[in-house]
Amino acid sequence: MKSRIPNTTQLLTVIFLIAFFSFESCDMEEITPEIYLEGKPILGAAWFHKLQLYGSGDLLPKISSDGTKLLYTGSPSLGNRGLWVMDIATQSKTLITTDGFNADWAPDGQSIYFNGYDLQIYEAKLDGSELLQLTSGEGQNLFPACSPDGNHIIYANTYFKDGGIYIINTKGTYKKKILSNLTYYPAWMPDQKSFFLANGNTYDTLGQVVKELNFKLKYGPGNASVSPTDSRIVISASSGIYVVNPDGSGLKRILPNHLYNPSHQGPVKLWAQNASWHPDGKHIIYEHLAFTRTKQTDSYGLFVEGTMAFYKVNVDSAIMVSNLQLY
Repeated sequence: MKSRIPNTTQLLTVIFLIAFFSFESCDMEEITPEIYLEGKPILGAAWFHKLQLYGSGDLLPKISSDGTKLLYTGSPSLGNRGLWVMDIATQSKTLITTDGFNADWAPDGQSIYFNGYDLQIYEAKLDGSELLQLTSGEGQNLFPACSPDGNHIIYANTYFKDGGIYIINTKGTYKKKILSNLTYYPAWMPDQKSFFLANGNTYDTLGQVVKELNFKLKYGPGNASVSPTDSRIVISASSGIYVVNPDGSGLKRILPNHLYNPSHQGPVKLWAQNASWHPDGKHIIYEHLAFTRTKQTDSYGLFVEGTMAFYKVNVDSAIMVSNLQLY
């Protein structure tokens, strides 16, 4: 893969969000502004967003282990395609590569692992240098997740003959298939001996089930992230963002996604998705799209526009004040 790395670049449009939004109630659930009492936008990481569902809207924000840098995927529709890193204190943004998405941090915060547009997995430094291809072969190798010690990567392969969950070392010299016919987002547990899949189970690196968490999400899971401090799991599903204890208890929906919620009868106001844990283990970072306009189209379904930002929310506070139904 040829990597094209320009100099540090500012996004075309930077819009600062206000901290609170008003919500309208619907027949099945009531949303109150209090759910955002401790939710704050990450300044400098917001812009005006237009997309056609189901179009490109996955920006997948992740915070570095020291809490100082934000990694995210730009959107081709916004003219900022590729992988970006932002210094949270200065709000300066650097384009790592135009040929990447689905990124995860190395534990030292100096490099990343990501998907190229050829659907293979790569490693690169934050300036795009020292590019290393780690996977090859048939199928799509997706969702790389680096272990807490930085020695291994788990990922999903979608090849119909030999798909499943694989583990490789970070040098790309060792590869082993550990699960068949499962292509969910994987997320390492802090013990580094096991990982969570958004199908609701925890597995060890031999592919054996460690824990069946025995919960199901009505509209299906998306990606998942595990707290580095207490192993709680945050799951981004089509109906919103959930948090659950590592033993499967205490499932709670803390943020809604009205775009995918058929119970919602009123004006669409919020799209919350793609959450990941902050390294403090108390907060999550997620994509927050506040709508200014929606339009139904014949060709592409629902067209939306509004302000996209990355929000930081205290999970315990959200659990305490959320009155959202599970589905």
